[in-house]
Amino acid sequence: MRINTNTAAMNTYSNLTSANASKSSSLAKLSSGLRINKAGDDAAGLAISEKMKNQISGMTQASRNAQDGISLIQTAEGALGETHSILNRMRDLTVQAANGTNTDDDKTAIQSELTSLTKEIDRIAEDTEFNTQGLMNATDGVSVASLNKSGVDKAVLETAYETKIDATDLAGDEQKLSDGLSKLSDADLDKVITEYNAVKTASVRAGSEPAPAIVLTAGAYTEDTTVTTNAAFNIVDKDQQDAIAKAYNEVAGNTTAESKKTYAQIGTISKDEADDVIEKYNENEQKRFDLGKLDQAKLVSGAAIEKLDIQKTDSKEFTFQIGANAGEKISVKINNMSTKGLGISDINVTDKDADTDTILGKLDEAISTVSSQRADLGAVQNRLDHTVSNLATTKENLSEANSRITDVDMAEEMMSFTKSNILSQASTSMLAQANQMPQSVLSLLQ
Repeated sequence: MRINTNTAAMNTYSNLTSANASKSSSLAKLSSGLRINKAGDDAAGLAISEKMKNQISGMTQASRNAQDGISLIQTAEGALGETHSILNRMRDLTVQAANGTNTDDDKTAIQSELTSLTKEIDRIAEDTEFNTQGLMNATDGVSVASLNKSGVDKAVLETAYETKIDATDLAGDEQKLSDGLSKLSDADLDKVITEYNAVKTASVRAGSEPAPAIVLTAGAYTEDTTVTTNAAFNIVDKDQQDAIAKAYNEVAGNTTAESKKTYAQIGTISKDEADDVIEKYNENEQKRFDLGKLDQAKLVSGAAIEKLDIQKTDSKEFTFQIGANAGEKISVKINNMSTKGLGISDINVTDKDADTDTILGKLDEAISTVSSQRADLGAVQNRLDHTVSNLATTKENLSEANSRITDVDMAEEMMSFTKSNILSQASTSMLAQANQMPQSVLSLLQ
C-alpha cells in the first residue's frame, strides 16, 4: 500500500476534469445556440462558415442594389411615358397644321403649343433625377458637327474661349476650338458660355461698334395686322431705342424737328412699315437682316445659348452590382431624351417652306426612339426582378448550409450535457472515495 501516490484519485480527477470541460462546452453551446463558439470547436468549419457568411451578407446587399436599380429604371420609364404622350400630341398638332384649311393665325396658335411641348420635353429630360443623378440629359463634349448644327457664332465663341480659358490664338481653327471646349469642366464651360452671351446680347452705346441686328421672329405679326412698337420691338436700351426712332423717321421722311418722333411716340405701325424700319435700322448699324427662318415670338437682339446647344448628345450608363462577388453586374444605358437628342428641336409649322411630311417623319422617329428606350428599360427591369428572386433563393439555401455548420442541435447537445453532468457528479463522488483510500494504512500502524 502506497500513500505518496494516490493513483486512483489521480485517475478519478482526470475523468472529473474531462467531464467538467465537456459540461462547460455543452453549456456554452446550449446558451448561444451555436455549435462553433471559438475556433477550437471546429477550425475547418469556422473557416467555411465565415466564407458563407460573407456571401450571405453580400447577397443581402446585392438584393437591395437590384431593388434600387429597379426604382431608378421605373423613374426613367415613368418620365419617358410622359414624353411619349407629349410626342403623340405634337404629332396630332402637326397633322392638324398640315391641313390646308388653316390660316396663318391658326398655324401660329398650333406652333405656340408645339413650342411649349418641346420645352416640356427638354424640362423632363433635364430635371428627371434619381438620387440627384440626371437620367436623360447625357452630353459628351463638343464637336465641329455639333457647333455647326447649333448655328452658334463660332468667331464670338472662339473669342470667349480665348478670353476666359486660353489666350492662344486659335486662328479660326474649328477643330482646335471644339477640342478645347470638350476638355473643359462644367464650371469653365459655363464661363465661356456666359462670356459668349454677354457679347451677343450686349447693348451697344452710340459711337461704339454696330449694335446687334434686330431679328424678326414668328408670332410678332401677320400680313394683315399692325404692330405696337413697344411690344413688338421689345427694346429696352436707350441707344437702341434712339436708333429705331432714327430709322423710323428716315423711312417716314420726317426731316424737321417738329415732325421727327421719338421711340415712345411711334405708337402703332403696319407690318410693312415695321419691315422697312427694321431694314433701315440694320442698314444703319451695318448689320444684315434676314427675314427667312422665323422661330420665336418677338423682335429681339442677339442670341443667347446654353451648354446643351453646342454639346453632343450621348447616353448615360448605369451599372448595378447585383451579386456578392466581383464582376456580377448588370448595366443599362439611357440616351439623351431632350428635343436635341430626339432630333425635334427645330420643328416649326409656321414657316412658308415648312414640310409637314418631314416634320411627321421626325416625330415618328422620335416616338420610335422613346419606344425603343422604354423597351430596353423594361427588359433590364425584368432581369432585375428575376435577379432579386434568384438572390433570395440562393441566400436561403446558403443560409441553411451555414446553419448546419454553425448552429447546434439542441436535442443532441442536451444529451451530451446530461451525460457530462452525470459523469461530473459521479467523478466528484468517486474522487472523495479515492481520497479516503490511503487512510486505511493507519490501521497497520496501530
